Amino acid sequence: MIFRYGIDKDFEISKKIWLECFTDSKEEVEFYFSNLYSKENYLILEEDNKIKASLHENKYNLIINKEEVNSFYIVAVAVSPEYRGRGYMDKLLRKSLEQSRKNGYEIVYLSPINAAIYRKYGFDYICNYEKVIFSTEEISTTGFDGEDSIEKIELNLIDKYICDLMDIYNNQMKDFFIYVKRDRKAFKNLLKEVISDGGEIYIFYRDNIPLGYIIFYKNEKIEVRELFSKNIEVKKKFLSFLKTFKEYYPTVEINTPVRDQINFCFKNQEKIEKKDIPFIMGRIVNPQQILKRIDFNGLNFNIWIEDKYLPINDGIYKIMGNDIQRTDKKWDIKIDIGSLSQLLFGYFTLDELIFQNKLSVNNIGIIEALKKEHIFDLKKSYIQDYQ
Repeated sequence: MIFRYGIDKDFEISKKIWLECFTDSKEEVEFYFSNLYSKENYLILEEDNKIKASLHENKYNLIINKEEVNSFYIVAVAVSPEYRGRGYMDKLLRKSLEQSRKNGYEIVYLSPINAAIYRKYGFDYICNYEKVIFSTEEISTTGFDGEDSIEKIELNLIDKYICDLMDIYNNQMKDFFIYVKRDRKAFKNLLKEVISDGGEIYIFYRDNIPLGYIIFYKNEKIEVRELFSKNIEVKKKFLSFLKTFKEYYPTVEINTPVRDQINFCFKNQEKIEKKDIPFIMGRIVNPQQILKRIDFNGLNFNIWIEDKYLPINDGIYKIMGNDIQRTDKKWDIKIDIGSLSQLLFGYFTLDELIFQNKLSVNNIGIIEALKKEHIFDLKKSYIQDYQ
């Protein structure tokens, strides 16, 4: 049994494995392998000269607490049907996590089909999104001023608009604790994927200044993947724009960051349905490094991090401001590696994790000090880049 990354001859077999293991259409798979696939990111478990299991480690950079952090998105974890039940996926995921730590990564992430599968490997949810559902009848019509314009972005015009899209996205993300950095290449791949899937992208200008964009699909209903704007009035204008499709698409679903408050664009919030959807699971692979990115406001305490799957991480860490060192001293708080992700990235508070028995306390004074300094308050996150 060997582990290796892809070579040229693996291209066709990797497509075959994807098609037999997942429900994506041939068109979606062709787009992925034509635009996003990289053999250097294709991790393989090979035995008897046959690929028994594989996954893709697609590189993304995250912004965490205003700092850029290298990461990758794990997708298409696959074991061909005839090889299942033999522990190949377990070995492959272990290798991916061990390698990521050796290669200097601090966190990796994925979007699970079954969260329970990945929790035992130290993953847990770090990012949800809200699905907002409403009838187009609930949208108030908002007129457009003479200096307003909405322009459709076609495939051959992506380069013309990409800087304006990046400007709007970065403005939206300025108050977020963790999100994906979208450079020109990342944004271009996203837009090509949307257009390939039959989606539409429009950008709003006022006096030639970019103020918002919308990405949506028209299926049985209008499904909005992303709607970002620099003020609420532009958001209302985009909603009014969607209302023009009401004869054919009477229902709209919008995916938004949690606490986006788009429901307050409507006069009657009781008619707006909201669902909180768990979406992205994160896995810290180097807790000592990721802890250095948190501002502890000079607090000193010892935290025991339990990591059964990567024992190299397991142990007690002494936090002295931004200096993080191993110690054999008594711990003040104890937490498993998955729950640590949820705490650091503001998915749950200290009290919520204590209530769930995911955080043990030896020193209540440290808990009170951390709460007083708002170290582990809820935080805003947005990760919707998943190819």
